[in-house]
Amino acid sequence: MYAGGESPSSPPDQSESLVTIRRTSFQQREYDRILSEVRYYIDENYGDSSLSLDEFCVSKGHSRRSVQRALHSEGTSWRELLRARRLEAACGLLAGSELPIAVVAKHAGYSHSSHLGRALAEQLQISPVEYRASYRNEGDDNNGSG
Repeated sequence: MYAGGESPSSPPDQSESLVTIRRTSFQQREYDRILSEVRYYIDENYGDSSLSLDEFCVSKGHSRRSVQRALHSEGTSWRELLRARRLEAACGLLAGSELPIAVVAKHAGYSHSSHLGRALAEQLQISPVEYRASYRNEGDDNNGSG
């Protein structure tokens, strides 16, 4: 007889493994649901320069820690998702409009145009003016009267 009455061919913690798998599967579904809510919320509200994780948690009834765990499970954070969405919006406006940079920054949720400039410099190593100019030059070498 083996220690604990188990034979060498039977897994020692089979029922415990199934519980862990179920818990992990349930947990992942919950994380996926939270992540979907976070992405939708950011997509709908990124233009608000005071948008915060705490505001999201209160509005959706989630604990801050649960949301952070869900985001961590995807290798991201609230700040990273919000930064990416704002930058995407700003780039779209810079490329597709003649709006002043300060207005683009405000529409994209930056509290000041310098924050937009810093975000573009960090992510793309380019200024808002250079970004816009690159799209103008790409589509048409004749700039006309802007």
